[in-house]
Amino acid sequence: NGKLDRRGLPAPDLSGSREAYVAPRTELERRLAAIFSDVLGLQHIGVHDNFFDLGGHSLLASQVVSKIARELGIQISIASLFQRPTIHQLCELIEGLDARPQWEISPAPAESAEAVLSFAQERMWFLHNFVKGVPYNTPGLVRLTGELDVAALERALRALIVRHEPLRTNFVEKGGVLSQVVGSEARFQLPLTSLRDEGELSRAMKAAFQTPFDLERDLMIQAHLYRFDSRNHALFATIHHIAFDGWSQSVFFRELAACYAASLRGEDTPLPALEISYREYSRWERAYFQDAVLAEHLRYWRHQLAGAQPLLLPTTFPRPPIQDFAGAVVNFTLPQSLTERLKRLSVETDTTLYMVLLAAWAVVLQRYSGQEDICVGAPVANRSHVQTEGLIGLFVNTLVMRVDVAGNPRFRDLLARVRKTAVEAYAHQEVPFEKIVEELQLARDTVRSPLAQVVLNFHNTPHSALELPGVTAFQVPVHNGTSKFELTLDVAETSAGLSGFIEYATALFSESFARGLLGHLEVVLDAACREPGAFIDDLPLLTPREEQELLARSRPEAFIAMDVELLPRVFEQRVRAHPEAVALVHGDERVSYRALNGRANQIARHLRASGVGPNSLVGLCVGRSNAWVSGVLGILKAGGAYVPIDPDASAEAIYDVLYESKVRFLLTESRLVEGLPVDDQELLLLDPHPDASGDTAVLERQESHDLGDVGLTSECLAYVLFASEAGGAPRAVAFQHGAVARRMAECHEQYLAGVDARFLLKAPPSFDLSVAELFQWMFSGGSLSVLAPGAERAPSALLDQVKRDLIRVLYTVPAELSAWVGLLEREGDRVHALDTLRLIFCGGDTLPVTLARRLGALARAGGLSLRLINLFGTKETGLGVCSFECALDANGDGAEPSDAPRSHERMPIRGPSARTLLYVVQSNGSLAPVGVPGELYVGGEQLASRSFASAAANPGFVPAPFGSQHGNGWVFRTGDLVRWLPEGSLELVGSARERGGDGDRRVDRGFVASRLLRLEVVHDAVVVMAPTRQGGSRLVAYVVLREPFATEVEHREARKAMVARINAGLRSTLAEYMLPAAYVFMGSLPLTAHGRIHWKAFPEAEDDLEQGRDDSYVAPRGPIEKALAGIWQQVLRRARIGLRDNFFDLGGHSLSAVQVVSAIRRELGVRVPITLLFEAPVLEELARAVEVLRQQGGG
Repeated sequence: NGKLDRRGLPAPDLSGSREAYVAPRTELERRLAAIFSDVLGLQHIGVHDNFFDLGGHSLLASQVVSKIARELGIQISIASLFQRPTIHQLCELIEGLDARPQWEISPAPAESAEAVLSFAQERMWFLHNFVKGVPYNTPGLVRLTGELDVAALERALRALIVRHEPLRTNFVEKGGVLSQVVGSEARFQLPLTSLRDEGELSRAMKAAFQTPFDLERDLMIQAHLYRFDSRNHALFATIHHIAFDGWSQSVFFRELAACYAASLRGEDTPLPALEISYREYSRWERAYFQDAVLAEHLRYWRHQLAGAQPLLLPTTFPRPPIQDFAGAVVNFTLPQSLTERLKRLSVETDTTLYMVLLAAWAVVLQRYSGQEDICVGAPVANRSHVQTEGLIGLFVNTLVMRVDVAGNPRFRDLLARVRKTAVEAYAHQEVPFEKIVEELQLARDTVRSPLAQVVLNFHNTPHSALELPGVTAFQVPVHNGTSKFELTLDVAETSAGLSGFIEYATALFSESFARGLLGHLEVVLDAACREPGAFIDDLPLLTPREEQELLARSRPEAFIAMDVELLPRVFEQRVRAHPEAVALVHGDERVSYRALNGRANQIARHLRASGVGPNSLVGLCVGRSNAWVSGVLGILKAGGAYVPIDPDASAEAIYDVLYESKVRFLLTESRLVEGLPVDDQELLLLDPHPDASGDTAVLERQESHDLGDVGLTSECLAYVLFASEAGGAPRAVAFQHGAVARRMAECHEQYLAGVDARFLLKAPPSFDLSVAELFQWMFSGGSLSVLAPGAERAPSALLDQVKRDLIRVLYTVPAELSAWVGLLEREGDRVHALDTLRLIFCGGDTLPVTLARRLGALARAGGLSLRLINLFGTKETGLGVCSFECALDANGDGAEPSDAPRSHERMPIRGPSARTLLYVVQSNGSLAPVGVPGELYVGGEQLASRSFASAAANPGFVPAPFGSQHGNGWVFRTGDLVRWLPEGSLELVGSARERGGDGDRRVDRGFVASRLLRLEVVHDAVVVMAPTRQGGSRLVAYVVLREPFATEVEHREARKAMVARINAGLRSTLAEYMLPAAYVFMGSLPLTAHGRIHWKAFPEAEDDLEQGRDDSYVAPRGPIEKALAGIWQQVLRRARIGLRDNFFDLGGHSLSAVQVVSAIRRELGVRVPITLLFEAPVLEELARAVEVLRQQGGG
């Protein structure tokens, strides 16, 4: 579970890689051949042999370039070697160049032990202080068997510390200026501890490498020798990364062996003097990367990385507000046969093994993230000068490989893109990563590392085995339990094939996630080798076993068509069983099942007499009332299908439904007749009307006993909803009786069996939630209370009716539920209005986790026996096609079982089910792995009728994929992004509405809104992507503040202060680019008559509230604010600093942050952790935090 066994690296297989041998002929060819031979460790290299086919790679290429510069006085780039990889081609290039010697690193007189830090050391110092942990402690364990001379080993180690200054260097900050101070090796000791077993060794090592280094005082190497017996020892060393990198390890082992052997002989070190010291390299680096040289390289990186966005991988756990560096590893080995095929592919495509791995890695990351612009970190040794090859120290640099996978290229073509990107990056590899970050002026983000969150590290550093006289040394992999990036794929070639490990941040990912990622990479690599000409979308990702397991989740073996009675018959059976039981409650009126059935039969008989039968559409334009319930029942009993029409809709909207539905009959009330835009429809009144003028009052003219069989089957239509579409005619969604009955029966079986149900009819008749309210009551029985007029917009009145009518089952939408919860939080004693309530079904929109937790807290405080069910469904699938029960009891957190932490911000939408087909499909049409988002396809016998409307009207219906034989052969594409969770439930990642139908997954508005809801000042919020006057788009947040904060935004300046406060809170959990560009503060969110968010009713945001664009100046007030402003002025060289200013927006960076922290300690006497400036970058917020530390005695 750690680093690689470098001893297992095989010699390169050169069979088939060499041209017919042609010996060097000229002096230049012979000198180049000698350089090739020295770097590759090969003899008899011909002038036409390809450097990379002989085992060359980017690191060896940099050594060749360095040696050519030093020995021939000619400067060429790594890109030139990639383009001309043979001696013959290089000679043609070099003969046309003028001699221009490499800038040598010259030794400097040791005037002082102090020196500037290298760029890499500076960033490492900052990261060490930012993390305050051990991710940069590099552990190593070597098992030693034989006659070990402990004293000689200690002398050898001390000799290395003397030889290599970084191992005895300390790092001091004075007045915001960093310097490295070389100290004495006399501080080093090698303690010897006797141990009994491996358990003691494990505990001792863990204690050692989890001890943080004090960079100001400690040696940068800590070593421990453990003895099991006289012939068995273990040498464990921890070296801080600021003094050590991967290349350093080979130098360390090689020179330790030489010094140990000399010590055994009683001799001084046999090693030649180093040409330069690390301090001299640091000075050279600072001098070399001045304006002219740096500008040329930075120009490339500025262009190459312009507009690059973070890689947003799906995570197993919620992302912490500050990057957590805890980590673990999973080891892997690819089969030798696959390794050989990958090597052949690299030769055939004129690439390297690293480039093949990078291309495949980018394909996997694209499938996981849905992004087509993939930035991957690439560590490089950065030892292009021969003088640095023998040094121990931190030279490693990180390049950013930006891989473009857009356009579904063939894998071979993707390799060409990767090759071009990599070669160009190598040509500019000397630019310190820190300089690139600074140059790009990236928004500061405590959540993730800049530019690259994922790394591919292909090891090609020199062999690093330790060989001691008389002792067998075996290096044991050790991991320090940290992860510097979100994911690091570490690969090297061994005798068994490509081997390595994936290091993952345990705060973000589970072990199973990491193992799945490795498995998918192997599948892609194997497929790419078999068919490099395949389009990348056609490359498989899943293993055959994984695909079968996903299919089993999607279409369970137990899938059985449910045999159920149709709803009219279920209702009639209930009438016969309990004729006098109360069926309807409307105010003081109580209607028995017998009476309701009689009214429905009168309507049905009239309709039958008028020619209504199975599949006949009958309009129903009635307000929420007893008449509406009897109207629906009457239409169904006649065999017809009802078409609900909202009586409060405009005449134009009503006419559109009448026209599109072609209904012959319209059931309505006398009070509505005058305003109905009817053509030739026959009006049938559900109430008496003395001046009906030909309209028929049907309830007074028919018999009330049952009709008998009307030919109703499960394939007959039950209802047709017309959904309004922007800019077009309303779209029809029709459901058959069988689909409706099965949906109601499954809900009853899962949640309502044994419940003494009393339902509340509260949704508008044309809303799909009303279908669930009415039909579930028909199936499950009990009573149905009709909500009093106006109560739907008055949470207090609604709760009063719940209490008065002893409601047990309630259907609602999240926005409405949020209003109830807010009322109960303000008026805690009213929570007992819910005493009789047993089930809340919440659907029609995404249910935030925070809302479920708030309801759970109320339920627990009030001792309520309450269950919350999250319903999912589109108009075509029906509400409730998926459901998930949220844990509201004391054993959970109000949202989920306490032992199952997840990354979701919205409640899952599906628990285990055996009767619904649910496919999670990626954009290329393949199944998405567990934990990876894809579009939800729903199938089964509960779907709307596909044949009712044309294919153009219902484009979401597609033939069932993956050979499914279940259901009716069709599935519906919902447009919603979901993912499978490991335990089998579905999580809604982004609804089609939130994504605006454009598939944009880079900024999930629902995710941003959920983070807003976590802030103490925010009561409710939604986030939209609104168009700008310039033709672009921006995030706008509509926010309802909690009391008493709502009164703080009455004036413009107060609103700006609140925006700054909210943004400061969001920055701890969101990247800068995800912050809303504008805010609108509202008293309440606008709702439709259905209780949903009324998206079209939001006002346009004012431009002067755009975050980050507020030019108004607010002067610092108190002494701390003024002192901080003065410090910022000095460090940032700004004439004026305001209370709302953001440190990083003003040009602050990591080094200037160090200077600010130092000045605060010096001037205010408060020790401020450097992380605080990133958590509170606005002056006002920082002043508050400093004041808190001051009161706590933070000096």
